[in-house]
Amino acid sequence: MRLFQSWAVGALYLLTAGIAFVVKRGLMRHCPQCRHLLSNHARRRDGSFHD
Repeated sequence: MRLFQSWAVGALYLLTAGIAFVVKRGLMRHCPQCRHLLSNHARRRDGSFHD
C-alpha cells in the first residue's frame, strides 16, 4: 500500500509540474528574440527593451 501511495504522490508532483510548464509556455508572453518572459525584461520609458 505504501508503494502505491508513494507512486501516486510522485505522479501528482509530475502532473503539477507539467501543468505549470504548460501555463508558463502557453499563456504567458515571451520575448521573440531570447524567449524569456516579457515581464522580466527591463524597459525604457518609451516601452522599448533596455537589453
